[in-house]
Amino acid sequence: MAKLDKRNWLNLGLKILAKEGPEKLTIQDLCNELNVTKGSFYHHFKNRQAFVTALLTYWEETLTEEIIAASESKETVLERIDELTNLTTSKIAIKMEVAIRAWALTNPLVHAYQQRVDERRLAYLNQLTSELPGDAEEAKLLAKMLFTIYIGAQQMIPPVQSDELRAIYDYIKQLTVVTKL
Repeated sequence: MAKLDKRNWLNLGLKILAKEGPEKLTIQDLCNELNVTKGSFYHHFKNRQAFVTALLTYWEETLTEEIIAASESKETVLERIDELTNLTTSKIAIKMEVAIRAWALTNPLVHAYQQRVDERRLAYLNQLTSELPGDAEEAKLLAKMLFTIYIGAQQMIPPVQSDELRAIYDYIKQLTVVTKL
């Protein structure tokens, strides 16, 4: 087996979190999944709390900052919105969001990360929608509407599937563009 690095542990943590929830993020469960001893875990993390903090930071970086950066690589605002939609509506991204939001209800640290991430995401959506033709207040409302749909779609039982969520965003984009022209 190749030598494990911190990223291996964090990727596994996100996978377990999305699939089984935070209660399965024990040191023993992580080690069992990787078929390694606890010493390997402690080589990278001081304790479970340090792992959780690193995991949340990693989640924030990969599922917020990296997605924003990928979106920003596109030329036009509509291309950036399309890229953002594609990256945030994958099945794993949606499962991860549901798991984090549920965990944030009972864990103050996770709640703080969730709040910061939500503020960052909404600020980015505000930036994008402000580049569309029209009123600044309408742009803020559109950003909040898009974000609210994203969160609400995850919370429905059963959750809105990725392809349907993309279709909803495409429809909103079509309506927005048509009414702005």
